[in-house]
Amino acid sequence: MLDIGWTEIMLIAGVAVLVISPKDLPRAMRTVGNWVGQMRRMATGFRRQLDDAIRETELDEVRKGVEDIKSIDPLGSARKSLTDLDTDLRKEMDSTGKALKDATKVTGSGMATSAAVESSGEAAAEAVPAVEDGSKTA
Repeated sequence: MLDIGWTEIMLIAGVAVLVISPKDLPRAMRTVGNWVGQMRRMATGFRRQLDDAIRETELDEVRKGVEDIKSIDPLGSARKSLTDLDTDLRKEMDSTGKALKDATKVTGSGMATSAAVESSGEAAAEAVPAVEDGSKTA
């Protein structure tokens, strides 16, 4: 804080004895001591207020972090992903079923051949395996 050595303190004390009479020196020292005490109390109060403000700011950040963590719902997001996947699969199965029905109508034999499945669309060809030896596979 203040870089005052012993030699400077002795010089100040000597000048104080010469300027202030030895009779008034105790009262002057008491007054200086009171001023120093007041300055220390003010500095301590300021430091305490600053520390409280910093702590409050950090506490608010921690609270926000906790609220963010609480708002995360891993089960809800997993449910949503599974629901979306289920919807996509159902749409794909419906389109594949329709493609199969169209393919069986085109052949007229009631059985889907691999050529009919391939001609009915790429999605149907990927979703349904080719029929071999005239038998259906599920």
